[in-house]
Amino acid sequence: MWLDEFELKGYRSFSNQKGIHLKEFKKINLLIGANNIGKSNIVRFLNLIRPARFLTGYLTPDDLWDEKINTLDFQLKFISPTDPTVNKTVKVLKNSGTIPVISGDANIDSFSQYMSYLKVISSVRGFVKVNKNSHRLAPEIDGIRFADYIFEKGKFEFDWFNHYKQKMKKHLSELLNEEVEFTLRAFHMDGSDAYLESRNLSQEYLYEQYQKKQRQFYDSPLEMAEFEIKLFRNKEWKIFRLEDLGMGVLQFVLILSALYESMYQVHNTFFEEIESNMHIRALNQLMYILETDEDFSNHRYFFLTHSSAIIDRFSDNYSVHMLVREEGNSTSAKLCTQTEHLHELLDIIGVKASQLLQSNVVIWVEGPSDKLYVQKWIELKAKQDDKVYIEGKDYSFVYYGGSLLHHYDLAIAEGDIDRETDTLIDIMATSRYSVIICDSDVGGVRTEIKARVKNIKNRLNKKPELEPYVCHWITAGREIENYVPRTLMEDVIVNDISPRKHFTYRKKRHTLSAPNPSLIQNESFIEDDSFDQFFAGLYIQKKGLLYTSFNEALRKNIAEFLSGKKIEIARNVANKWTDDCFGILDLDEKMKELLELIDRAQK
Repeated sequence: MWLDEFELKGYRSFSNQKGIHLKEFKKINLLIGANNIGKSNIVRFLNLIRPARFLTGYLTPDDLWDEKINTLDFQLKFISPTDPTVNKTVKVLKNSGTIPVISGDANIDSFSQYMSYLKVISSVRGFVKVNKNSHRLAPEIDGIRFADYIFEKGKFEFDWFNHYKQKMKKHLSELLNEEVEFTLRAFHMDGSDAYLESRNLSQEYLYEQYQKKQRQFYDSPLEMAEFEIKLFRNKEWKIFRLEDLGMGVLQFVLILSALYESMYQVHNTFFEEIESNMHIRALNQLMYILETDEDFSNHRYFFLTHSSAIIDRFSDNYSVHMLVREEGNSTSAKLCTQTEHLHELLDIIGVKASQLLQSNVVIWVEGPSDKLYVQKWIELKAKQDDKVYIEGKDYSFVYYGGSLLHHYDLAIAEGDIDRETDTLIDIMATSRYSVIICDSDVGGVRTEIKARVKNIKNRLNKKPELEPYVCHWITAGREIENYVPRTLMEDVIVNDISPRKHFTYRKKRHTLSAPNPSLIQNESFIEDDSFDQFFAGLYIQKKGLLYTSFNEALRKNIAEFLSGKKIEIARNVANKWTDDCFGILDLDEKMKELLELIDRAQK
């Protein structure tokens, strides 16, 4: 049954007199309001009523709007997805310490059945250690490890698992923009592990496998299952665990897995702050899947959010309720049906059409690792001058994503004919003051900066009037990592990053020793070096012509491993960075230019 109406009075921020009344739901339903307006109280309430403990009288004074009235009442109306004329209403009056009085079309025995139509995915999402003795991390939502659920379900529901696996492969390929293979791997209490094969197996085959003493796959207690993703890189498949791909991909996989696990059921799923840690692209793709995928035609979604990215997707499939504070601090809801209602909503949550212009300076960086370095450098350099710059007000970061810089330009004029300006984004349109930080990428076989970087440089040379507003920082070294003192980078890679333990060469698996600084003590880290190639030497122990081919393959493998850890490395480097770490190449000079621009933008 679909939830069609929700009314609640007497609970936390919802007064006994007016309360909150939500109705006219559609496929996607947005419940939007500012922080501390009462959105989370809806999740708290749903988590309160769904367990059986609610039927036994569990209710605390903190749950009540008014302890003197000591009453909580609500009404839920459900309709059939196939025939809206078929509907059921549950009306409940609840006093602290008493069993709920249930009326309408429900009774005490059927109450739990109605609650089973409600599902909650809160903002509690991340990794936990399996146990104190394990180095593996288990991804979970609200304490539930959905990899375990998927694995146990998929062992015998092969058609469902095949479908789930193919869909996840498709979704991840679109999200990551590369070829993907997706499966699950289980670790058992007896130390065995097994992959869940994506094929239809007959019951006869299962029995045969059982007889062949492969019982641990089905009978041995499951310690945990984990998602395993393969990406086709450098002409070969590379295995990644979910934590290797970041929190945004983690949430994308977990949320979809939780929904696919119950795809044949009818659910009303509430999401609390789905935008947490999720890239806008991933969020938009997830919203598109939920809205259009036939697998989820039985589902109705409710998003408690303040994300402007979700609002941008508004269509006829959406309803929008704006949560506002009434006189007396009671929370109420307004159904937004007119354009002016949406404008009012955007004002309430502080979203402007020129949102980036709320920052005085926009700093354009290639990716998250660059941001972590520059953010730390700004903090420490400002502190040296007894200043404090606030991210989001004094400056903001924008990622341009490497080669995408080719599609950006400066101060595009109507008469420009030297480039196809209809495909370009004008950096100056986002902020009056901009800093554009680019890796030179000069080193090895490359002797000149890339065309996309040269284009920005040439544009500034042609327009000297932009100089007060734009700082173009091309790194003196090959990459931004070349500004990091060698000893600091070694310290982080050796002591703070989980090491590479195995390497396969010519179908033979080699166990690697821990990274060792003494292995590169006679080598110089120069400005033309790629940091991942150079510090791969921390793992290379065997010397001489006999091991040339092996070492080349190993260096390439470790370099890819370190490149995949760039964000983690940057975070740890930033945590350990001190004033003594400056002075490498032209870092002090460039930071002086950057901070002068920030100061100029404040005036």
